[in-house]
Amino acid sequence: MIDSSVVSTCLYTIGLEFKAPQSVNWVALAYSLAQVGCAATFAQLSDIIGRRNILIAANAIFFAFSLACGFSRNIHQLIALRALQVSGARVRILPSCLSATQLLTSHSGPICFMSMLTLVLLWPPVQSLPSVPKQSWRSFDAIGTFLLISAAVLVVFAFQNVGESNNGVWSSAVFIAPLTIGTASWVMLFAWQYFINQRMKGRISPTFPVALFRNRLYVSGILTTLATGYPLLLIIFSSTTRVQVVSGKSALISGVMLLPMLGTIAIGGMIAGKVNQAKYRVSETIIAGACLVLLGCGLLATVRGAADDAKALGFLVFPGLGFGLLTTAATIMATVESSPQNRGMCCNFSPTPFSLAHGFLASAQGALAQLRMFGGSLGISVSTVLLHREMSKLLSSPFSPRGLSALGGGEVRLSASEWDAVRTAYSEAFRKCMLSATAVAAAGVLFAIGGSWREKKPRRT
Repeated sequence: MIDSSVVSTCLYTIGLEFKAPQSVNWVALAYSLAQVGCAATFAQLSDIIGRRNILIAANAIFFAFSLACGFSRNIHQLIALRALQVSGARVRILPSCLSATQLLTSHSGPICFMSMLTLVLLWPPVQSLPSVPKQSWRSFDAIGTFLLISAAVLVVFAFQNVGESNNGVWSSAVFIAPLTIGTASWVMLFAWQYFINQRMKGRISPTFPVALFRNRLYVSGILTTLATGYPLLLIIFSSTTRVQVVSGKSALISGVMLLPMLGTIAIGGMIAGKVNQAKYRVSETIIAGACLVLLGCGLLATVRGAADDAKALGFLVFPGLGFGLLTTAATIMATVESSPQNRGMCCNFSPTPFSLAHGFLASAQGALAQLRMFGGSLGISVSTVLLHREMSKLLSSPFSPRGLSALGGGEVRLSASEWDAVRTAYSEAFRKCMLSATAVAAAGVLFAIGGSWREKKPRRT
């Protein structure tokens, strides 16, 4: 989340620096799509080569490509290096979450709030670690990983390409082909996971835990995560760009104006942890979080010009608190529901040999992270499409040299009326982005409510 907020504040400036405002969203998409591909992949690798070893390798990858990003000469180099950088970041985050799940959930204390660096430096001795059976390389789901990356990247690419193109491509092969192949990849992915569950159970660790999809609460949580992931990154990236273009604020101020959302995400996470500490109430917590996200998106849809900046600051509190509640509750839910023997024992959860041997814990957490970032990737690509449409309405050529100068990247100076047209385009695009986020968040609320239903037992007469 911190990384996303930092990138979102400088994304507009990066587009001006490289004179590629129409392609700059790929910097953000490289981040989110790489997370989709790496989440479950490295969760499985951590069970094969060990979490300490993969953490060390991840730190080397992350710092090396972070440094390389600073030396990028064009937007294409930055996009490629950004994707490689995130692969290291995702490796560092997920194994630490899995280790914390096994080691720390049964021990209250401030250790849960320590940073990643502290976790690495204070890695527990071998005798204190739980007995986790390592898996062989044969258990790695290479086919599932390939299908997952293909499905996520191609679907997002189809919509992002529409946003970058000056001519209508909705009916062209450039849009239809990747969308069709990507959709087919999703179908083949679930078919392959079902085949693994039926014919190769115990021999291959699934990318998606199909067995858990029989659990109504888990399905509800993962669908809600997908639906609320859409507005998560959409709000972060659209808000900072709107503040810089429409309100004329600096990148620093646009980042500061995200603090209400970022702060309440942390608060929501702590509240969700406290609420579920004594009793297992993840379903109610997820519903509350989804409703807050829906409320926040609806309120943000009323924000128009620079005069509404103060309102936007207050409105950002609602989705922030909702995301915090959702993320923490979904993580707890995936941890508990991935081990049927321990369902409902949130406070004293200890993964069983069954769940560890079959990789359900890693797969359950990885699936949550994948779908959250996939939803966010769709949100970013849709924002590109909506902005392109508004710019096409108000400017004769949205990304001509004159249109580029409207964004501050050219030598041609625009008149006051032309600048007003640009601000209007960005403001209207932001409003439509929030309307789309409201619709998707409403679906998330329905998914969350679906998980709370229980079959009624017949009364005895």
